[in-house]
Amino acid sequence: MLEATQLVLRSRSTLIALILAAATPTSAAPFIAGADISSLPVHEDHNAVYRDDGVAGDAIDILSNAGTNYYRLRLFVDPHSTNNYNGGYDPFVAQNLDYTIALARRVKQAGGKVLLDFMYSDTWADPGHQWKPAAWQSLSTLGQLQQQVYDYTRQSIEAFDAAGALPDMV
Repeated sequence: MLEATQLVLRSRSTLIALILAAATPTSAAPFIAGADISSLPVHEDHNAVYRDDGVAGDAIDILSNAGTNYYRLRLFVDPHSTNNYNGGYDPFVAQNLDYTIALARRVKQAGGKVLLDFMYSDTWADPGHQWKPAAWQSLSTLGQLQQQVYDYTRQSIEAFDAAGALPDMV
């Protein structure tokens, strides 16, 4: 004969098991393992070589074979202008729309997924440093800036889609 405490414990265990079974998704979301390869073509243009166990290969293939499934790509508005904090030029800030679409297509062709990171700037941007792109300097009201950000974002996504490289995450 079961004692009352054993019955309560069994009932709670059964209830908890039922709740967990009902709350558990039938298929878990895939794990995201990512890499920022925004400057990869710049490095390749300067003869960078990527190796796995000493064997040269395509950097995206090497990363994919190691489990990377998402590739972060930065997008600057006009990175070919003065593009660093001190007013100079940074050759690693090259990610305009054409450059980034070409890299996104390469990622997609390799079976990877694209995380597109809008910088909304001509240069590096982070919470402590955010400059309006040079082309947007004349925008003087918040409403104008909001509309420009909306239009730029929409037009960029449409361009990626038209190129067959729609980002998987923004």
